[in-house]
Amino acid sequence: MENYKEIQSVIDEYIQLMDKLIAFEQEKLDVISREDIELLNKYMKEEQVYLLQLRGLDQKREAAQEKCGVTGLTYKQIIEKMDGAEGNEMQEAYQILSSKTNEFRQIINTIRSHIEVKSHIIDHVIQKLGGKTDFTNNTYGTSGEPLHPSGIQTGRFQSTKV
Repeated sequence: MENYKEIQSVIDEYIQLMDKLIAFEQEKLDVISREDIELLNKYMKEEQVYLLQLRGLDQKREAAQEKCGVTGLTYKQIIEKMDGAEGNEMQEAYQILSSKTNEFRQIINTIRSHIEVKSHIIDHVIQKLGGKTDFTNNTYGTSGEPLHPSGIQTGRFQSTKV
């Protein structure tokens, strides 16, 4: 069970990082609401640091799971294998992490909604000025992948042959 403490430690690190991410994304939402483009660009650069930290934690989690012989299992599945106080402790930490993850997703969805509204406003203004736009028409698919204006998904590489 000593190895499970490493997994517990990773969960605790995720919780701490989620606290930072929630505060960061809330600040970013405020910047978007104030329409401060320069400050928003700064936040976009800072976001890369958090993404790297998340990637590092993912690698740490995978290593801890491998060490415990539970590679590929979810936290719930790992907790089911545990018993006693350690299992209860990890269950509590998992619930905190789940709650913070949900809070983070809500903020991200709010940011996405703000951006969609702003894009719609820009699209409307450009159309009023006689311009033609595709900002809100099939620009991105439901999972964020770029779409061709006709609605056809495009690949990362496009052929230059005619």
